[in-house]
Amino acid sequence: MKISDELNLLLRLMGPVYREPAMPPVGEVEWESFIRLADRNKVLYYAVTRLLDNASAELDTAARTRLEGIRKHEEGQFLKLRKTMEALKTVLKDEPFLVSKTHRVFPYATHDADVIVRNLKVAGELFVKGGFTRVPMANPVPLWYPREKGLLEIEVYTQIMPNPMVFVDDAFPWGGSRETEIEGVKVMLPGIEAEILTFLAEMGFRLFEILLGDMVHLFTLADKADWQRIEFQVRKYGWHRVFRYQLSVLNGFHREIYGVPGPLEAIVPAVSRRKMIFPSATPCPQAAAALAGKGASNLIKMPAYLSVRLKKYPRLHRLYVDMFMKTLTPFVMKYLYH
Repeated sequence: MKISDELNLLLRLMGPVYREPAMPPVGEVEWESFIRLADRNKVLYYAVTRLLDNASAELDTAARTRLEGIRKHEEGQFLKLRKTMEALKTVLKDEPFLVSKTHRVFPYATHDADVIVRNLKVAGELFVKGGFTRVPMANPVPLWYPREKGLLEIEVYTQIMPNPMVFVDDAFPWGGSRETEIEGVKVMLPGIEAEILTFLAEMGFRLFEILLGDMVHLFTLADKADWQRIEFQVRKYGWHRVFRYQLSVLNGFHREIYGVPGPLEAIVPAVSRRKMIFPSATPCPQAAAALAGKGASNLIKMPAYLSVRLKKYPRLHRLYVDMFMKTLTPFVMKYLYH
């Protein structure tokens, strides 16, 4: 198994979150490559903090200074996160809401907040009364609110994804909902089963890639879930094949990284192999089949898939996005990327 030194180090730093990887010794790390890798996989703050807290003496001055700057910047996001959670409780008052995709089993410096509500109209009225402004868009499913001073951007919807495609019952996220604290603010999270399906639906139909941070988070949740409830939903909404494929890929990564079968093999015993590269992009045939399986009209999202594949080439990716922003209508852009 060939693996970059940067990914090797990142996997080792993530060890305490789930389990230690079965990896060879780490060689020479190129720090800017490591930073980009950690950032793209949504584990930048955690990885940098672990390095500075446990291996600061082994870092050269330039690397240590760079990492300290990143940690300081990311810590600013936690203050915004706390203020955003407080604002949600103040604005929504007695209207129930669930915080989705914003909490991890490791310290996670998110740059936006996702919220599930029961009544989109009522929630929208409360946000307007609270001084928030809706971002104009044609897609009626989600509501977007721009960053107020000191707050994260907030996205509000009624399903597990802000998407015309439906993946679970509307009531499903509320079943088994859990109370937790995010930066000292008590909020409710979706049930574990809904949280798992949120990440799997994102991987298969929106992000078109597996992020290391999301994968490790899923591994920690696997043994706590009622998988019969999960499978009932994916069969009901016609994405069982995608679900099984994704679990088989996660099984393959688990064996490669940890040297043992993973907890998801009890659900889907199949194992699919991919190159040890993260984020791990879904192959084009599988992405197209997943979208078509939810209706042929969803193939309009394939340009979003190409955008994902171009992310490892930043200049080309920016050019591609700029071209589409200039040529596609706002409606299509919102539909493609959400």
